Amino acid sequence: EDKGILPKCRICEKNASRSMSFGGPIWASEHFILCHASPPCPIAGWLVLHTLRHLPSPAEFNDAQANALGSTIRKIQQSLLAATNAHRIYCCAMAETSPHFHMHLIPRLPDLDPTFAGFNLFSLQAKAKLDPDRFAVPESECNRIASILRNHLQDF
Repeated sequence: EDKGILPKCRICEKNASRSMSFGGPIWASEHFILCHASPPCPIAGWLVLHTLRHLPSPAEFNDAQANALGSTIRKIQQSLLAATNAHRIYCCAMAETSPHFHMHLIPRLPDLDPTFAGFNLFSLQAKAKLDPDRFAVPESECNRIASILRNHLQDF
């Protein structure tokens, strides 16, 4: 039976195995799965929302998936704001590194260096990979935020 899983797709493999950082999936539904970004991570609470099925963009979503996306993003943002005290939540889906729909939901924290605001946040992610001692947050903080979010989203 076709479950919309594409062999050799990194995100399909991650979804199927549920082998995600910081305790595994934070939340899942019939359409989506939410996880914390992999370490090294420059911001605790940097989340990634994937479709369960291998779909490159919302243009390929069926009506149920498309209808669920808005309320899913709203609920995740509400929970992430409460868990991190962020000023706002950045949402970004570019599909450059993988042809499987995934959206980054990133808290814009009050103490973020303005140099890394907006899309420049992705350069901070690159710096964390090159020099995690200087640019990555402790994994314990990512675990703490992931745990709070699991509790917030368990009944969604």
